Amino acid sequence: GVTDVDVWYMPVSGKEDSVFNTTVYNRNMEHRYWQKAIKPIKTGNKTYKGSLPFLRTATSYKIKYAITKDGKTTIYKDVKYSGYSNPTTSEAVLTTAKAASAKTDILYTATDLTLVPTYENIGYYIDYEDAVSCTVTYRKSGDTAWKNAYTPYNDTVEKQFRGSIVKLEDNTTYEVKAVLSASDNTTTEKTATVTTWNDAPTVTAKKLTDYYTVTDNKISQPIQFVGIKGSADNWIEIDCTGYSVEAGYNTTAAVALDDCEYVILKGLTVKGGYRFGIAVNAGCSNVRLSGCDISSFGRTGIQHENGWYYRDATPINYDAGVLLIDGSNITVEDCYIHDSRAMTNAWSGATWESTHPNGSAGIVYDVDNGCVIRNNRIIGNATHRFNDGIESFSNGSYVGGAARDTDIYSNTIQYGQDDAIELDGGQMNTRVYKNKLSQFLCGISIVPNLCGPSYVFENEISNMGTDAGNNGKALKAGGSESDSVTYVFNNTFFVNGVVVENTTYGGTEEYNLVTRNNIFVNTYGGGCYKNTFDGALNDNNYDFCFGNYVNYQNGGSSMLYTAMQTDSFEKKSIEQIKDMLAFTDAENGDFTLK
Repeated sequence: GVTDVDVWYMPVSGKEDSVFNTTVYNRNMEHRYWQKAIKPIKTGNKTYKGSLPFLRTATSYKIKYAITKDGKTTIYKDVKYSGYSNPTTSEAVLTTAKAASAKTDILYTATDLTLVPTYENIGYYIDYEDAVSCTVTYRKSGDTAWKNAYTPYNDTVEKQFRGSIVKLEDNTTYEVKAVLSASDNTTTEKTATVTTWNDAPTVTAKKLTDYYTVTDNKISQPIQFVGIKGSADNWIEIDCTGYSVEAGYNTTAAVALDDCEYVILKGLTVKGGYRFGIAVNAGCSNVRLSGCDISSFGRTGIQHENGWYYRDATPINYDAGVLLIDGSNITVEDCYIHDSRAMTNAWSGATWESTHPNGSAGIVYDVDNGCVIRNNRIIGNATHRFNDGIESFSNGSYVGGAARDTDIYSNTIQYGQDDAIELDGGQMNTRVYKNKLSQFLCGISIVPNLCGPSYVFENEISNMGTDAGNNGKALKAGGSESDSVTYVFNNTFFVNGVVVENTTYGGTEEYNLVTRNNIFVNTYGGGCYKNTFDGALNDNNYDFCFGNYVNYQNGGSSMLYTAMQTDSFEKKSIEQIKDMLAFTDAENGDFTLK
């Protein structure tokens, strides 16, 4: 006889209100408000299922629910749920908990050659006891000729060679061979095979109407998909093309996925969500969000003199079009994420200086492994800029941000106050390429790269800056106390600020970049390449650079020009540099070369 169920939840603070009102920087007022969950789904005669996205870890919650039966609604409350095991939590607690994680939490045990694929790349890992070098070759299964992979990164602390093989074909089996040379000149050969992810897997076709009643192609409430499971050989594709969810702002996310495997959610238009458009929660694996239009998400608030926007005495931050938390093998592709309701402050303003931006992002992610973000348009606007375009979670943690085996490519990301793309974590075989970035303070942040290697190649970063007039930089690095390396190849960075800049993180500005064949241009003629750590792992060569330099380690074949005459560098104007580079149409954003 049950016809309807609603659920609300609230964290149990264990503190008096006076404790929470001692500072303007206050993230804890939520303990005074009930938050409504997405309406549960009836999955059996006496069973309803649902999920609560973005909870705090190791926190007790008060739950209340209303059951409508035989026309009468009864509210049950003061039910406590303690010790949530999967950390799908708020930013403050999750960041603190994960920051303490050890390097061992991210490393693979790779006694044999271990291969980890995505659609068009493979990460490889080889442990060793005694080895001074390693060469890696690969080929399609069935081919005779071997191709050389780029030189592996040698983690001498963990005794592991690792690296990436890139620009491969999807759904293709590859053979990989690693030859390790020991100190006594003996060699050991290890081989393995792996198949890259299938871009077009076999699917069982479903419609949104198989799960929900839709009126006039629209659902005017939040929805969720719980426990939907396909298989590696037969995915479930939920085609929502032509349908929209206009969820309002009474629940945390407009659309939530929980405990789903081998599921494609395709073509859904999503509007609303108190904090998130779509939340892919812990317990999901092999899930793809494809071709979705996501807008009008996030909290509105009042701006305080410190620059931040507040809602219910809480700074607004980490709202996003898409939230990815603790899943594995998650893909976000071909989506248009735009027009957040939340506002984001610049680093400086009329009443504040050096205040980190807080607000919304296009995507907030912290995925265990195998995250692919590709072919998306993540576009803020002049009034509602994003904080970051793609924002990493648990920055500075080995398992935070782009922890391992992550691909971010072919995205267009525009209009934000901080970083277009954040990596800022383990960065073990993280690959960022073919992205077009503009109108942020920074293009790509790798602060810090804790494990490495990460790869930044074939990106275009131009027309940078915030709404407060802050000049934009292309690449931000620093805080690498280990010998982790970032490979920076074949990029065009044409910005009105420092092209590569080091930033202190964890007490150090150290970073290690291997650069090749890049165009580095500071259009103002100021600082081009800054690095206060003159380390042996920095290797810069065959770059075209314009601007003033600090510790650019010229390998001898770079082309270095400056706006100021020096004994070392030839003086050039920005107009002369443009002529030398011969962009097709730089004034209108076409930085291909004639």
